[in-house]
Amino acid sequence: MLRARKKITKKELKHDAMLEMIYKVETYVRSNSKLIIYGGSALLAIILISVMMIRSKQEAEISATSAVGIAQYKLLFGDFQDVVVRLEDALRKYPGTKAVKEGRFYLASANFQLGNKEEAERNFSDYINSGSDDRILEASAYAGIGAVREDKQDFTAAAENYRKAALASETPYLSNKYLLSATRNYYYAGNDEEALDIINNMMNLDKAAENTLNEGEYWKAVISSRKE
Repeated sequence: MLRARKKITKKELKHDAMLEMIYKVETYVRSNSKLIIYGGSALLAIILISVMMIRSKQEAEISATSAVGIAQYKLLFGDFQDVVVRLEDALRKYPGTKAVKEGRFYLASANFQLGNKEEAERNFSDYINSGSDDRILEASAYAGIGAVREDKQDFTAAAENYRKAALASETPYLSNKYLLSATRNYYYAGNDEEALDIINNMMNLDKAAENTLNEGEYWKAVISSRKE
C-alpha cells in the first residue's frame, strides 16, 4: 500500500536551497582553485605595491625637504653655485614633491645671483607654473622675471611682471615697491600714461607707506616734466 507523500515544509525547502548553494560554492572552488589562488595573490601584490609607493613618496618628500633646507642655508650665506648643484640634483631625484616645487624658486634666485639670467627666468616661470601656494614667493618670482626683463631692456615686459608681483603680494609695502618698479619700466618704455595711472592709483590708497609715497611723487614729477 502506497503511503501518502510527506508534505515538505518551507523550512525544509529553505534548508535544501542552502545545501544546494553550499554545494555550488564548493564545486566552484574545487573547479577554480588555481584562479582563486592567483586572484588572491594579485590582490595582495596590488596592496603591497600601493604600500611601497606610498612609503617611497614619503621618503622622497623627506629627502627633498632636507635637500631644499640645506640649499636655503647655503643661499643665505651666498654659496650660490652649491645651491644650483644641490637643487638641480633634487629636481632630478625627487620630481613631483612639494619641497622640490619650492626649491625651483631658490634655484632661480641662485642662478640670478650668478648672472645666469635666462636660467633664472626659466626657473622663476617653472615655479609660478607649478601652482605656487606661497603668495610671497609667487610675488618674488614675478619680480625676478621683471628684473631679468629690465636687465635686457625689455621694459614693457618688465613692467607687466612687476605689476603681477604687486597683485600677488599681500604686503602693502612690497606691493607699492613693485608698483614703483612697474612705473619706472613703463616710463623707460615711453608709456607715460600707464606709468602715471599706476602712480596715481597707488598714491590714492590709504595703505601707501610714506617712503613709497615720496618715491611716487618723484616719478610723478619726472613723468610730468617729460610731457611738458
